[in-house]
Amino acid sequence: QQGRKDEALSAFRRATQTNENFKDAFVYAGRVSLELDMFDEAVGYWQRALQLDPNNPEIRDTLALAEGQSRYGEGAYN
Repeated sequence: QQGRKDEALSAFRRATQTNENFKDAFVYAGRVSLELDMFDEAVGYWQRALQLDPNNPEIRDTLALAEGQSRYGEGAYN
């Protein structure tokens, strides 16, 4: 399971590097980063997704979650 998530994150990273306006790649990279407890990295992906879609409440909420987990650890909002 861990290996598959690592592979997925690598693919999403490449997609974000190839097209910096590919919102879905940033969303999925952010999701997988959260699942892998890579909170600081997740924050960056969610911030970019929010820049690309500033009126999306799901992105805004997940960014807040990622920021909390980055600051306070995994249990911050669980």
